Amino acid sequence: MLHPGGLELQPLVNQLAAFPKPDAWSAYMRRPLLGLAENDVALLDKHLTPMLVRREEALATYP
Repeated sequence: MLHPGGLELQPLVNQLAAFPKPDAWSAYMRRPLLGLAENDVALLDKHLTPMLVRREEALATYP
């Protein structure tokens, strides 16, 4: 799902190995480091790649 502020993670939680207990996913996000399996990286990359823009384009959105 595309959002102006970035990728919404919660809808993907059930698909990510980084969150073995999806109901408690926010607790995992509070940890200093969150390990990502290769499959998790691939899934996030698939969702983030369409959101990529050139640096100049992104900077123009800041006040």
